[in-house]
Amino acid sequence: MERRRRKAGNEALSKLARAFVETDASLLEINPLVLTKDNTLLAVDAKLSIDDNALFRQKEIADFYDPSQSPPMKLRPMKMDWLSSPWREKLVAW
Repeated sequence: MERRRRKAGNEALSKLARAFVETDASLLEINPLVLTKDNTLLAVDAKLSIDDNALFRQKEIADFYDPSQSPPMKLRPMKMDWLSSPWREKLVAW
């Protein structure tokens, strides 16, 4: 029984770390993570924050972007489409 719970926990943490890296997350949190009566691990709630500078790599996630949730100063460069300009690579490397 204990071995199964440990394995499930390790698997959950491994998937969490993989999701964090693959989505360019700046935050990925599960709270609470509960163990049910039938010994199943269950993520009751989760929070994911993506680095805005990585949205060009995360097309599927970018579709969910809601500009009303960002401060106006952050939206100005996006409206000017600087991230798709020829010098984007230089800006990202800088």
